[in-house]
Amino acid sequence: MIETDLIIRCLAISQLFLTAILVWRTKKREASLAISLFCLSVISYLLLYPLFNKFEPGFITSIAFMLASMAQFFFLQVVNIFFRDRMPTLFHWLGFICFMLVVSAHLGLRLGGLGESTLGVAFYWAHLFLAMSMTIGAIVLILLSWNSDLLEIRRTIRKYLLFVFSIHILLTLAFKIFFLHMQASDVVELVNASAILLYSLVVNISWLSISKAYLNSVPVKMKLDSLEPKVEEDGLRKLLVKVFEEQQIYLEMNLKISDLADRIQTPEYRIRRFINGNLGYRNFNEFLNRYRVEEAARRLQDEDESILNISLDVGFSSLSSFNRAFKEVFMQTPSQFKREMSNRSRQ
Repeated sequence: MIETDLIIRCLAISQLFLTAILVWRTKKREASLAISLFCLSVISYLLLYPLFNKFEPGFITSIAFMLASMAQFFFLQVVNIFFRDRMPTLFHWLGFICFMLVVSAHLGLRLGGLGESTLGVAFYWAHLFLAMSMTIGAIVLILLSWNSDLLEIRRTIRKYLLFVFSIHILLTLAFKIFFLHMQASDVVELVNASAILLYSLVVNISWLSISKAYLNSVPVKMKLDSLEPKVEEDGLRKLLVKVFEEQQIYLEMNLKISDLADRIQTPEYRIRRFINGNLGYRNFNEFLNRYRVEEAARRLQDEDESILNISLDVGFSSLSSFNRAFKEVFMQTPSQFKREMSNRSRQ
Protein backbone atom coordinates (compact mmCIF):
# COMPACT_ATOMS: atom_id res chain seq x y z
CA MET A 1 0.00 0.00 0.00
CA ILE A 2 2.75 2.47 1.01
CA GLU A 3 4.85 1.75 -2.09
CA THR A 4 1.82 2.15 -4.37
CA ASP A 5 0.93 5.42 -2.67
CA LEU A 6 4.46 6.82 -3.17
CA ILE A 7 4.53 5.79 -6.84
CA ILE A 8 1.19 7.49 -7.50
CA ARG A 9 2.32 10.64 -5.66
CA CYS A 10 5.54 10.79 -7.69
CA LEU A 11 3.61 10.37 -10.95
CA ALA A 12 1.09 13.05 -9.93
CA ILE A 13 3.92 15.47 -8.99
CA SER A 14 5.60 14.92 -12.36
CA GLN A 15 2.32 15.67 -14.16
CA LEU A 16 1.79 18.84 -12.11
CA PHE A 17 5.30 20.03 -13.00
CA LEU A 18 4.45 19.34 -16.65
CA THR A 19 1.27 21.41 -16.28
CA ALA A 20 3.27 24.36 -14.95
CA ILE A 21 5.75 24.07 -17.84
CA LEU A 22 2.95 23.94 -20.43
CA VAL A 23 1.16 27.02 -19.11
CA TRP A 24 4.35 29.09 -19.03
CA ARG A 25 4.79 28.46 -22.76
CA THR A 26 1.80 30.72 -23.40
CA LYS A 27 1.56 34.52 -23.30
CA LYS A 28 -1.04 34.47 -20.53
CA ARG A 29 1.33 35.43 -17.70
CA GLU A 30 -1.31 36.11 -15.04
CA ALA A 31 -3.09 32.84 -15.74
CA SER A 32 0.24 30.99 -15.89
CA LEU A 33 1.27 32.35 -12.49
CA ALA A 34 -2.05 31.43 -10.86
CA ILE A 35 -2.01 27.90 -12.31
CA SER A 36 1.65 27.39 -11.34
CA LEU A 37 0.98 28.49 -7.75
CA PHE A 38 -2.00 26.15 -7.60
CA CYS A 39 0.17 23.29 -8.92
CA LEU A 40 2.79 24.12 -6.28
CA SER A 41 0.19 24.02 -3.51
CA VAL A 42 -1.12 20.64 -4.72
CA ILE A 43 2.45 19.29 -4.92
CA SER A 44 2.94 20.44 -1.32
CA TYR A 45 -0.19 18.53 -0.35
CA LEU A 46 1.13 15.40 -2.04
CA LEU A 47 4.44 15.73 -0.15
CA LEU A 48 2.83 16.61 3.17
CA TYR A 49 1.47 13.16 4.12
CA PRO A 50 4.82 11.32 3.61
CA LEU A 51 6.71 14.16 5.34
CA PHE A 52 4.54 14.06 8.45
CA ASN A 53 4.85 10.26 8.60
CA LYS A 54 8.66 10.18 8.25
CA PHE A 55 9.90 13.41 9.86
CA GLU A 56 9.28 15.43 12.98
CA PRO A 57 7.35 18.67 12.36
CA GLY A 58 9.87 21.34 11.36
CA PHE A 59 10.66 24.04 8.81
CA ILE A 60 10.16 21.91 5.67
CA THR A 61 6.88 20.38 6.83
CA SER A 62 5.67 23.82 7.96
CA ILE A 63 6.33 25.31 4.50
CA ALA A 64 4.61 22.35 2.85
CA PHE A 65 1.63 22.76 5.20
CA MET A 66 1.36 26.50 4.43
CA LEU A 67 1.51 25.98 0.66
CA ALA A 68 -0.92 23.05 0.74
CA SER A 69 -3.35 25.14 2.80
CA MET A 70 -3.44 27.81 0.07
CA ALA A 71 -4.70 25.42 -2.63
CA GLN A 72 -8.28 26.66 -2.38
CA PHE A 73 -7.25 30.32 -2.71
CA PHE A 74 -5.11 29.64 -5.79
CA PHE A 75 -7.88 27.50 -7.28
CA LEU A 76 -10.31 30.42 -6.88
CA GLN A 77 -7.87 32.71 -8.72
CA VAL A 78 -7.41 30.17 -11.54
CA VAL A 79 -11.18 30.09 -12.03
CA ASN A 80 -11.42 33.89 -11.85
CA ILE A 81 -8.66 34.47 -14.43
CA PHE A 82 -9.24 31.55 -16.78
CA PHE A 83 -13.03 31.63 -16.93
CA ARG A 84 -13.85 35.28 -16.26
CA ASP A 85 -10.75 36.98 -17.72
CA ARG A 86 -10.40 39.02 -14.53
CA MET A 87 -7.38 39.75 -12.37
CA PRO A 88 -7.44 39.46 -8.56
CA THR A 89 -8.96 42.52 -6.89
CA LEU A 90 -8.10 44.21 -3.59
CA PHE A 91 -10.89 42.14 -2.01
CA HIS A 92 -9.17 38.93 -3.13
CA TRP A 93 -5.82 40.00 -1.67
CA LEU A 94 -7.43 40.98 1.62
CA GLY A 95 -8.98 37.50 1.69
CA PHE A 96 -5.54 36.03 1.00
CA ILE A 97 -3.98 37.94 3.93
CA CYS A 98 -6.82 36.88 6.25
CA PHE A 99 -6.45 33.26 5.12
CA MET A 100 -2.67 33.35 5.67
CA LEU A 101 -3.09 34.73 9.20
CA VAL A 102 -5.56 31.98 10.13
CA VAL A 103 -3.39 29.23 8.60
CA SER A 104 -0.27 30.59 10.34
CA ALA A 105 -2.03 30.68 13.71
CA HIS A 106 -3.37 27.16 13.17
CA LEU A 107 0.10 25.85 12.26
CA GLY A 108 1.75 27.69 15.18
CA LEU A 109 -0.66 26.18 17.69
CA ARG A 110 -0.10 22.68 16.25
CA LEU A 111 3.67 23.02 16.42
CA GLY A 112 3.38 24.37 19.96
CA GLY A 113 1.45 21.33 21.09
CA LEU A 114 -1.81 23.29 21.42
CA GLY A 115 -3.59 21.80 18.43
CA GLU A 116 -6.19 20.09 20.65
CA SER A 117 -6.79 23.16 22.84
CA THR A 118 -9.92 25.29 22.50
CA LEU A 119 -7.98 27.95 20.60
CA GLY A 120 -6.33 25.34 18.38
CA VAL A 121 -9.67 23.76 17.46
CA ALA A 122 -11.15 27.23 16.83
CA PHE A 123 -8.42 28.09 14.32
CA TYR A 124 -8.76 24.64 12.74
CA TRP A 125 -12.45 25.33 12.10
CA ALA A 126 -11.71 28.87 10.89
CA HIS A 127 -9.17 27.46 8.42
CA LEU A 128 -11.67 24.88 7.12
CA PHE A 129 -14.46 27.47 6.92
CA LEU A 130 -12.35 29.83 4.80
CA ALA A 131 -11.13 26.98 2.58
CA MET A 132 -14.69 25.74 2.09
CA SER A 133 -15.92 29.28 1.33
CA MET A 134 -13.26 29.78 -1.35
CA THR A 135 -14.07 26.45 -2.98
CA ILE A 136 -17.79 27.23 -2.98
CA GLY A 137 -16.91 30.65 -4.42
CA ALA A 138 -15.01 28.98 -7.26
CA ILE A 139 -17.99 26.70 -8.02
CA VAL A 140 -20.34 29.71 -8.01
CA LEU A 141 -18.05 31.58 -10.45
CA ILE A 142 -17.98 28.55 -12.76
CA LEU A 143 -21.78 28.38 -12.75
CA LEU A 144 -22.46 32.14 -12.96
CA SER A 145 -20.41 32.81 -16.08
CA TRP A 146 -21.13 29.48 -17.79
CA ASN A 147 -23.96 30.65 -20.07
CA SER A 148 -22.28 33.91 -21.08
CA ASP A 149 -18.99 32.23 -22.05
CA LEU A 150 -18.52 32.35 -25.84
CA LEU A 151 -15.58 29.92 -26.03
CA GLU A 152 -16.62 26.32 -26.54
CA ILE A 153 -13.30 24.96 -25.24
CA ARG A 154 -13.79 26.76 -21.93
CA ARG A 155 -17.42 25.61 -21.71
CA THR A 156 -16.25 22.02 -22.21
CA ILE A 157 -13.55 22.34 -19.55
CA ARG A 158 -16.09 23.80 -17.12
CA LYS A 159 -18.41 20.87 -17.65
CA TYR A 160 -16.01 17.95 -17.61
CA LEU A 161 -13.06 18.96 -15.45
CA LEU A 162 -13.00 21.89 -13.06
CA PHE A 163 -16.52 21.45 -11.72
CA VAL A 164 -15.68 17.85 -10.84
CA PHE A 165 -12.38 19.05 -9.35
CA SER A 166 -14.28 21.53 -7.16
CA ILE A 167 -16.56 18.77 -5.91
CA HIS A 168 -13.53 16.63 -5.07
CA ILE A 169 -11.96 19.44 -3.01
CA LEU A 170 -15.27 19.98 -1.21
CA LEU A 171 -15.53 16.29 -0.35
CA THR A 172 -11.95 16.30 0.96
CA LEU A 173 -12.72 19.30 3.17
CA ALA A 174 -15.97 17.69 4.32
CA PHE A 175 -14.03 14.57 5.36
CA LYS A 176 -11.77 16.75 7.51
CA ILE A 177 -14.81 18.43 9.10
CA PHE A 178 -16.78 15.29 9.93
CA PHE A 179 -13.72 13.35 11.10
CA LEU A 180 -12.12 16.20 13.01
CA HIS A 181 -10.26 14.06 15.57
CA MET A 182 -9.28 11.24 13.21
CA GLN A 183 -6.15 10.93 11.09
CA ALA A 184 -6.79 10.48 7.38
CA SER A 185 -6.52 6.82 6.55
CA ASP A 186 -4.02 5.44 4.05
CA VAL A 187 -6.93 4.47 1.77
CA VAL A 188 -8.34 8.02 1.72
CA GLU A 189 -4.88 9.46 1.01
CA LEU A 190 -4.36 6.92 -1.78
CA VAL A 191 -7.72 7.85 -3.33
CA ASN A 192 -6.87 11.57 -3.14
CA ALA A 193 -3.44 11.06 -4.72
CA SER A 194 -4.96 8.90 -7.48
CA ALA A 195 -7.63 11.52 -8.19
CA ILE A 196 -4.99 14.26 -8.46
CA LEU A 197 -2.96 12.10 -10.86
CA LEU A 198 -6.05 11.52 -13.00
CA TYR A 199 -7.01 15.22 -13.02
CA SER A 200 -3.49 16.36 -13.91
CA LEU A 201 -3.32 13.86 -16.78
CA VAL A 202 -6.66 15.10 -18.16
CA VAL A 203 -5.56 18.73 -17.77
CA ASN A 204 -2.32 18.14 -19.68
CA ILE A 205 -4.02 16.22 -22.48
CA SER A 206 -6.72 18.93 -22.73
CA TRP A 207 -4.12 21.68 -22.64
CA LEU A 208 -2.23 20.19 -25.57
CA SER A 209 -5.47 20.07 -27.58
CA ILE A 210 -6.29 23.78 -27.07
CA SER A 211 -5.41 25.79 -30.14
CA LYS A 212 -2.40 28.12 -30.02
CA ALA A 213 -4.59 30.87 -31.42
CA TYR A 214 -6.69 30.89 -28.25
CA LEU A 215 -3.78 30.67 -25.84
CA ASN A 216 -1.48 33.24 -27.42
CA SER A 217 -3.77 35.74 -29.13
CA VAL A 218 -5.00 39.02 -27.72
CA PRO A 219 -8.60 39.41 -28.95
CA VAL A 220 -9.46 42.52 -31.00
CA LYS A 221 -12.90 43.61 -29.77
CA MET A 222 -15.12 45.28 -32.35
CA LYS A 223 -18.72 46.39 -32.74
CA LEU A 224 -21.07 45.13 -35.43
CA ASP A 225 -20.87 48.32 -37.50
CA SER A 226 -17.08 47.94 -37.90
CA LEU A 227 -17.29 44.34 -39.16
CA GLU A 228 -16.69 43.57 -42.82
CA PRO A 229 -19.67 41.47 -44.00
CA LYS A 230 -19.09 37.89 -45.09
CA VAL A 231 -21.60 36.22 -47.40
CA GLU A 232 -22.01 33.08 -45.29
CA GLU A 233 -22.61 35.09 -42.10
CA ASP A 234 -24.31 38.21 -43.45
CA GLY A 235 -27.78 37.03 -42.46
CA LEU A 236 -26.83 36.64 -38.79
CA ARG A 237 -24.89 39.93 -38.86
CA LYS A 238 -27.96 41.79 -40.16
CA LEU A 239 -30.15 40.23 -37.46
CA LEU A 240 -27.73 41.31 -34.75
CA VAL A 241 -27.42 44.81 -36.22
CA LYS A 242 -31.20 45.11 -36.21
CA VAL A 243 -31.70 44.12 -32.56
CA PHE A 244 -28.60 45.87 -31.21
CA GLU A 245 -28.30 49.08 -33.20
CA GLU A 246 -31.90 49.68 -34.25
CA GLN A 247 -33.97 48.12 -31.44
CA GLN A 248 -31.27 48.65 -28.76
CA ILE A 249 -31.89 45.28 -27.11
CA TYR A 250 -28.83 45.87 -24.91
CA LEU A 251 -30.85 48.32 -22.79
CA GLU A 252 -32.83 45.40 -21.35
CA MET A 253 -31.61 44.53 -17.87
CA ASN A 254 -30.40 40.94 -17.21
CA LEU A 255 -30.35 40.13 -20.94
CA LYS A 256 -28.93 36.64 -21.56
CA ILE A 257 -27.62 35.03 -24.71
CA SER A 258 -30.58 32.63 -24.58
CA ASP A 259 -32.94 35.68 -24.69
CA LEU A 260 -31.09 37.00 -27.74
CA ALA A 261 -31.27 33.59 -29.42
CA ASP A 262 -35.04 33.48 -28.86
CA ARG A 263 -35.46 37.02 -30.19
CA ILE A 264 -33.68 36.38 -33.50
CA GLN A 265 -34.65 32.68 -33.73
CA THR A 266 -31.04 31.50 -34.01
CA PRO A 267 -29.26 28.68 -32.11
CA GLU A 268 -27.07 29.88 -29.24
CA TYR A 269 -23.97 28.10 -30.52
CA ARG A 270 -24.11 30.12 -33.79
CA ILE A 271 -24.34 33.40 -31.90
CA ARG A 272 -21.46 32.41 -29.62
CA ARG A 273 -19.30 31.40 -32.56
CA PHE A 274 -20.10 34.61 -34.46
CA ILE A 275 -19.46 37.04 -31.59
CA ASN A 276 -16.26 35.26 -30.54
CA GLY A 277 -14.87 34.43 -33.99
CA ASN A 278 -15.77 37.68 -35.77
CA LEU A 279 -15.89 40.33 -33.06
CA GLY A 280 -13.23 39.00 -30.67
CA TYR A 281 -15.26 38.76 -27.45
CA ARG A 282 -14.86 35.80 -25.10
CA ASN A 283 -17.84 36.65 -22.92
CA PHE A 284 -21.36 37.69 -23.94
CA ASN A 285 -21.68 40.19 -21.09
CA GLU A 286 -18.48 41.87 -22.24
CA PHE A 287 -19.98 42.28 -25.73
CA LEU A 288 -23.24 43.52 -24.25
CA ASN A 289 -21.54 45.98 -21.92
CA ARG A 290 -19.58 47.54 -24.80
CA TYR A 291 -22.87 48.83 -26.24
CA ARG A 292 -24.21 49.80 -22.84
CA VAL A 293 -21.21 51.89 -21.77
CA GLU A 294 -21.01 53.67 -25.14
CA GLU A 295 -24.69 54.60 -24.82
CA ALA A 296 -24.01 55.72 -21.25
CA ALA A 297 -21.06 57.83 -22.43
CA ARG A 298 -23.29 59.59 -24.95
CA ARG A 299 -25.84 60.35 -22.23
CA LEU A 300 -23.19 61.53 -19.80
CA GLN A 301 -22.16 64.15 -22.36
CA ASP A 302 -25.63 65.28 -23.41
CA GLU A 303 -27.78 64.89 -20.29
CA ASP A 304 -27.64 66.30 -16.77
CA GLU A 305 -29.01 63.11 -15.20
CA SER A 306 -27.31 61.28 -12.32
CA ILE A 307 -24.80 58.54 -13.08
CA LEU A 308 -26.88 56.01 -11.15
CA ASN A 309 -30.01 56.68 -13.23
CA ILE A 310 -28.05 56.49 -16.47
CA SER A 311 -26.45 53.18 -15.43
CA LEU A 312 -29.88 51.67 -14.74
CA ASP A 313 -31.36 53.10 -17.95
CA VAL A 314 -28.69 51.46 -20.12
CA GLY A 315 -29.24 48.01 -18.58
CA PHE A 316 -26.86 47.65 -15.63
CA SER A 317 -28.28 46.20 -12.43
CA SER A 318 -25.88 48.04 -10.09
CA LEU A 319 -23.63 51.10 -10.06
CA SER A 320 -20.55 49.02 -9.19
CA SER A 321 -20.91 46.76 -12.25
CA PHE A 322 -21.46 49.86 -14.42
CA ASN A 323 -18.34 51.57 -13.06
CA ARG A 324 -16.24 48.45 -13.65
CA ALA A 325 -17.49 47.95 -17.23
CA PHE A 326 -17.15 51.67 -18.05
CA LYS A 327 -13.56 51.78 -16.81
CA GLU A 328 -12.64 48.69 -18.87
CA VAL A 329 -13.70 50.51 -22.07
CA PHE A 330 -12.79 54.16 -21.38
CA MET A 331 -9.94 53.64 -18.86
CA GLN A 332 -11.59 56.05 -16.41
CA THR A 333 -14.64 56.10 -14.15
CA PRO A 334 -17.97 57.59 -15.33
CA SER A 335 -17.60 60.54 -12.94
CA GLN A 336 -14.11 61.30 -14.30
CA PHE A 337 -15.43 61.02 -17.85
CA LYS A 338 -18.37 63.34 -17.12
CA ARG A 339 -16.10 65.90 -15.45
CA GLU A 340 -13.68 65.82 -18.37
CA MET A 341 -16.49 66.30 -20.91
CA SER A 342 -17.90 69.16 -18.85
CA ASN A 343 -14.51 70.91 -18.74
CA ARG A 344 -14.12 70.53 -22.50
CA SER A 345 -17.55 72.06 -23.17
CA ARG A 346 -16.64 75.17 -21.14
CA GLN A 347 -13.45 75.78 -23.12
